[in-house]
Amino acid sequence: MGAVVTQHGYLHPSQPGTPPTLVALDLLRSYTHDSLHYGTFREYVIYEAEVFRTRYGINRRDPGGLSFSAVDPPDAESTRNLGVVMEGATDREARTVARHTAVALGLSAPADASNRVMFHDTTGQLTGAERAKLASCLYSAETYGCGIDRYLAALAAYNREVDTRYTAFLAEIGGREAEDLHVLIVAAMVTGDLGELTRWLDQRHGADAFDRIFRRSG
Repeated sequence: MGAVVTQHGYLHPSQPGTPPTLVALDLLRSYTHDSLHYGTFREYVIYEAEVFRTRYGINRRDPGGLSFSAVDPPDAESTRNLGVVMEGATDREARTVARHTAVALGLSAPADASNRVMFHDTTGQLTGAERAKLASCLYSAETYGCGIDRYLAALAAYNREVDTRYTAFLAEIGGREAEDLHVLIVAAMVTGDLGELTRWLDQRHGADAFDRIFRRSG
């Protein structure tokens, strides 16, 4: 709701700006995204008289707070971090819902360049040229690159740190079966059962593939 209000402003007809249909799609995408996060499997234990979450989806951590997988390097093009994998999978699903909704309602990308990028981002249809443009428009402490606004700067950062890396991860590990891998990841996130996912990985990448791909060194 905060994103809709701050980015899209008043939806009154006398206030030009982002098309209301794009606002609605963005809200649908956000709602779907957060609903999947809310429905993700969790596991808790009692540790030193306190409740501690040891599992979230396909990720886990020890009572000291150390996550199973390491943080990606800042310049990483792909990911081996389970948090990024789950975030990327969640948003991929949310964008799919938004895309199917747009198709069902006969909605097309706006003519305005900025709104077009937002539409393509919301529906998971960014072109190569748009991705390249966003990659050059990342937020820094001093300025927003390319003269773009704060919303698009945040969008660019999210695409670099989550969506682009998750897409690269699926291509590397899944190959031509990338979509099958994505489906298995989402299912494991929701159910907490990693059985099918780990078997799939073992069959294609050898025994204990999940640990070898994701587990932090040491």
